[in-house]
Amino acid sequence: MKNLFYLVLLTPFLMASSCEDDDLVISAGEYEDAVFVLNQGTFGSGSGTVDAYLPTGDSVVSSAFERVNSRPVGNIVQSMAIVDGRGYIMVNNAAKAEVVNANTLTSLATITDLSQPRYMLPVTSDKGYISQWGDGFTGAIKVIDLNTNTVTATLDTRSGAERMVNADGNVFVTHTGGFGRDSVVTVWDAATDTLINTIVVGDSPNGIIRAGADNFWVLCGGFFDFTDPTLSTPSSLVRMDLDGNILADIELPAQGAGNLAVSPDGTRLYFTLGGNVHAHLTEGSTPFDATPLITRSFYGLGVDPATGNIYGADAGDFTSAGRVYIYTDTGVPVSDFEAGIIPGNFAFNR
Repeated sequence: MKNLFYLVLLTPFLMASSCEDDDLVISAGEYEDAVFVLNQGTFGSGSGTVDAYLPTGDSVVSSAFERVNSRPVGNIVQSMAIVDGRGYIMVNNAAKAEVVNANTLTSLATITDLSQPRYMLPVTSDKGYISQWGDGFTGAIKVIDLNTNTVTATLDTRSGAERMVNADGNVFVTHTGGFGRDSVVTVWDAATDTLINTIVVGDSPNGIIRAGADNFWVLCGGFFDFTDPTLSTPSSLVRMDLDGNILADIELPAQGAGNLAVSPDGTRLYFTLGGNVHAHLTEGSTPFDATPLITRSFYGLGVDPATGNIYGADAGDFTSAGRVYIYTDTGVPVSDFEAGIIPGNFAFNR
């Protein structure tokens, strides 16, 4: 479901490997300081998994959801949002969201009536939005009652509804185009669930981050035209204000930019591009620095809000166990550990 990136050679230094203990005994509340790794699982068959990395002890519990609930989570595990002590796990091909206690991973509910769910975002204390691809050529937002864990409405959108961010009651939604092509961010009034704006950005906007009090950054992956490569478009970083006015549009030197993340203080963006991880300052008019922060690419990227450490998910051959690499915010390696099949996203219960 995501663009595949060519993986570069390992950097020539040793990394400390984490303890991978399949026999760890987890007590109640053990995951209240965990980093969850969302492993998609084999495409089209098999089940995804949720691993739990415990930074304090530098240890990993593999298939943690299955261990607690005595059943697989389903195929494909796309993402997880943590809201008020609950985890909402989006499971693509299973057309559902698993709701769990974030501190124990114990199942609380299963939300059905979904179609290729991608990401979940709380929009009020009682309501959440789930973006979904549907058939890949249409899109929708499912409105969720967070008290009953049920779908209360469906908002039809443009194709490939993807990442979302809540800005003072207005929800900005990126649209990658799904299996087609699109280049917009739509804006929805969360109080009335109505569309209030459509903003044209670059092709395939796949990430959106609020950085600072009054700015958004949108990462666009660009479009490759296989029939006529001269019509292809580049990746770009777009900065806009809370009203949707574009303040800057920075062309990037390669296609396929993805996995947008931000430092805890909001001063630096991180993303994958051209086989590397890059950083970009969010304030002022600083031009893009083409020097990589980390000289390898990842299938998924996340930033620990507690430490600022960067987590990179390496999917390997996409059929066997992947691996997660941890770096400081300056790109210095910290640790690494084995993950499940196709690790693609992270959730920080921090």
